[in-house]
Amino acid sequence: MNRERFITVFSVTLVSVLFSTLVSAFTFSDGSSTTCVDSNGRAVEEAYLSELAAIPVTTTLTAITRYIAGGGFRISFNNAKLKALPPEVRDFLYFHECAHAHVPVSDEVVANCVGVIDLRKAGRSSPAIEEQLGQFHVHRGYMGARYGMGGEYWKKTMDCVNSGSPPISFSAAGVGTKCYFDTGPRRGLTRDYAPRPPLEIGSRCFDGAGSFGHIIK
Repeated sequence: MNRERFITVFSVTLVSVLFSTLVSAFTFSDGSSTTCVDSNGRAVEEAYLSELAAIPVTTTLTAITRYIAGGGFRISFNNAKLKALPPEVRDFLYFHECAHAHVPVSDEVVANCVGVIDLRKAGRSSPAIEEQLGQFHVHRGYMGARYGMGGEYWKKTMDCVNSGSPPISFSAAGVGTKCYFDTGPRRGLTRDYAPRPPLEIGSRCFDGAGSFGHIIK
């Protein structure tokens, strides 16, 4: 197997779900549940793992949404990290991850934006809750190259929400499968991850080894 295989948020890399619970419903902090539906109307699988170390680049993540072989999406949660989150953050994380599948979109700010909009539509938001979510992000500080500073990340999220028209559709620029790395060990290099699903031109991408970039034609 090629050790340099390219990985994106919607990677087709198979996820090991050994010793995990695979379901199609998320339980909110109040005990109610819901099922995420992807852009094709299919229920999104959810895997609850003791850790995400089996999935490259995810050892520090709480959750990740990935395109899976054969079609559809799977949200994989680090169960311990998920349970440690404040209730309102835990619930919001579901909407963020589901946005990656039902829009679908790879951009984290847009997924956050759609997540807030869906949180409101579900009647699970309020000014107080959104303030708590904002403070949570601010206190995170630097969240890595993909997200930047938590406070700025949340500001961009709310700017998108308040714009009334989040950019959730593919742009006129189209889609592609080539990632140009602008930071990390592969800075200045390009990798083509076809035949995996294409992403919108300009979307963020990464290789799992510390290099980040964006999709080009």
